[in-house]
Amino acid sequence: LEHLILKNNSSSTDGGGLSCILSNSTISNIVVTNNTAIKGGGIDLKNSEVVIESATIYSNTSTNNGGGLSMNNSILNLLNAQIFENSSLNDGGGIYISYSDAYILESQILNNTSTNGNGGGISLFDAHSEIMNCHIDGNIADGWASVGGGIFLNSTATSDIKYSLVSNNSAFYGGGI
Repeated sequence: LEHLILKNNSSSTDGGGLSCILSNSTISNIVVTNNTAIKGGGIDLKNSEVVIESATIYSNTSTNNGGGLSMNNSILNLLNAQIFENSSLNDGGGIYISYSDAYILESQILNNTSTNGNGGGISLFDAHSEIMNCHIDGNIADGWASVGGGIFLNSTATSDIKYSLVSNNSAFYGGGI
């Protein structure tokens, strides 16, 4: 998939703009905006291996996890992406990663909101991420006892974060991480 605009779509389940299930895909030069779903307001990945490059994912909404992007039991290579102004009712305003591996390079995760959960920018649940040369800024994990305005990792999640700027994020605990 390349050179697409996915705009103003909704799903009664997951993946408002795009859903990849049991997929091995490369997605490039894509704009995903103003979509809604229960999980993955913009994009939802399940049991998939996906490369997303040169993507703009913004103003998507999830009534559960992953306002911009949600992934479960998947592998994601995210390169040169801008993920901003997405919101989720629960975890992962920008990105929600569960039981997955995510490699996030040269990307911006900006001004996303987790309204009543953890990880305004990125939330990891039993997952692993490698984040390199990224800017994670202005994200909010709102709500009482929220954790990780920029990035949230549960007790079994791991992350290697290098050469990145995590700034101006907020939460009840751990504004940055």
